[in-house]
Amino acid sequence: MKISVLICTYNPNQYFENLLDSILRQSITVDNIYIYDDSIDAVNINYIEKIIKKLSEKYSFNNIVHRHGTRKGVVSNFLYSISELHDYDWLFLADQDDIWEENKVELYLERMDECNNPDEPCMIFSDSLLIDEHNKSLGYTLCQLQKFSNNFLQDDSILYRNCVQGATICMNCALSNVVKESLAKVNIEDILMHDWWISLFAKYEGKYLFIDKPMLRYRQHSSNIVGAISKFDQVCRFVSNPFSFHVMMKKIVKQKKIFNAIININNRNFIFNEVGILKKILIKLYDRD
Repeated sequence: MKISVLICTYNPNQYFENLLDSILRQSITVDNIYIYDDSIDAVNINYIEKIIKKLSEKYSFNNIVHRHGTRKGVVSNFLYSISELHDYDWLFLADQDDIWEENKVELYLERMDECNNPDEPCMIFSDSLLIDEHNKSLGYTLCQLQKFSNNFLQDDSILYRNCVQGATICMNCALSNVVKESLAKVNIEDILMHDWWISLFAKYEGKYLFIDKPMLRYRQHSSNIVGAISKFDQVCRFVSNPFSFHVMMKKIVKQKKIFNAIININNRNFIFNEVGILKKILIKLYDRD
């Protein structure tokens, strides 16, 4: 079984070395690491090369490939990179600021046995522990912060609420192929987040497995492109700036309709147990089809 890791970066800072080090010191070694970088500044590009050289020598690992990203944002970078890669059975996704637990690959490998049909799209994901800029735990996980239950993919809430963190995703080649094929039918700009798009196909076209443990440390800092936010804070943001939610709901509904055009899920009896009361009201207002 061949295991690869995809890291998409943009102007990585000192945390990038922590991430790459945590991947290379896994209890089970991965086969390849691919880094797709959206940086333009030569300083950042040279920094990545410096860290790759340093850690490759430290761990005697020579299978790190550094390439240019699309330079069109995080969604485009991840989805384009996934569409380019093919030399793996399973592909882990990783963000530049996080830290993997040392047994992450090992525990995921144990669950891979449950995806015994290589032609069936399959995604494995986990919870994550929130940490600050100094690697100190904030005392709660992402699922606890956002009040996700263990059943959050068993209903249809994923259509309107992204509940899978991309940095915890590991996808098999069959799921990657389904995602690749979908990109020929959509404008990537209409996809809100790469992990959301991947999770939709895992939910409705394949299989998903959740590891109810924090298998990475999710760093919160001022430069996060996408950070963790509680449901209470989301409500506060809605009250303070309802127009931004108007814009977001239109985008969410558009993404759902685009996804439906690909695989046709309209004949389902939708259930939204993991969506809050406010979101349920907004769904009725914005998605009347």
